[in-house]
Parts: sequence; structure tokens; C-alpha cells
Amino acid sequence: IAGKTGTARENAARPNHATFVSFAPYDSPEISVGVTIPHGYTSGNTAEMAGYIYDYYYGHITYEDVISGHARDSGGNAITD
Repeated sequence: IAGKTGTARENAARPNHATFVSFAPYDSPEISVGVTIPHGYTSGNTAEMAGYIYDYYYGHITYEDVISGHARDSGGNAITD
């Protein structure tokens, strides 16, 4: 995929807004994903969420994985703390 992360600070009293925009496959795009989490702290959180969307789109995880909470363990993305 190709993507760009971003954060925006509203003020010092609140966490940053987090954004990630992307498309895939890189050489012949067929899907675009944009994720924004208001007060999401870091754009790494939005990039991780986009990874789950790509995993679902490309069949690496199922709807049942998402509903059951097992998507974090089933997809092709590395999950870090």
C-alpha cells in the first residue's frame, strides 16, 4: 500500500487528532482507505485500523473474526503494543 499519516493538535489540554490515508495496491490502486480518530493520540493508531480494513478487504480476516474480536490475531499485520 501507499499511505500518509498525520496528526493535528487542537490544544495542549487534549490529545492530538490522528489521520491515515492510503490506497492499495501501490502499482494499480483498487481501494482507498481513510481513517481519522478524533483525539486519537497518534497516527499509528489510525494506520493500524487501516491495516485491519485491508486485511478484511483482501480476505485475510473474516467478518466473524471482526465481530468476535479475533481480528487482531488473524490478520496479516504485525500487532504491537
